[in-house]
Amino acid sequence: MKKKSVLLPLLLIAVAVYAFLRSGRVSLFDGQEEWSVLAGLVGLALFYQGQKEADSAHSFAGLLMTAIGVYFTFKEDYFSRADDFAVIVLIFGVALLVKSFKTKEYQYESLLMIAVALYLYFFRQIAAWLKSANIETAYVEAYWPAAFIAVSLLLLFLKRK
Repeated sequence: MKKKSVLLPLLLIAVAVYAFLRSGRVSLFDGQEEWSVLAGLVGLALFYQGQKEADSAHSFAGLLMTAIGVYFTFKEDYFSRADDFAVIVLIFGVALLVKSFKTKEYQYESLLMIAVALYLYFFRQIAAWLKSANIETAYVEAYWPAAFIAVSLLLLFLKRK
């Protein structure tokens, strides 16, 4: 007998809860009518579906959407100083790390993503510290994305054993 999926009912509940919050009849928190709340609710539905069926793809997508939704919903209140780019890279890295605990793959990749996110988050402080030590940082500031692309292409096209 085929298992019945709970994804469709959960998605409908997520959309209905979002519509209810958006209507303004209930005020739970500031910004409850933003798109990020819907992304978080849909992410929770996907995450629950993934946990129920032991599907790491749904769990990963749900965790990503939920974390991004929570970040953008509460950004002004709690994360106002954070750089969106660095935080999203960090969210991807942490979600991949959580997935790697179950699947035993992508462990190094997730740790590297987290390290890159921390580098991006502290980039300005690192550059200021290097400048105070009279170390030139203009090339690093200008060309680090090109270096990342070059290393990524090199890793992508190297022959794997």
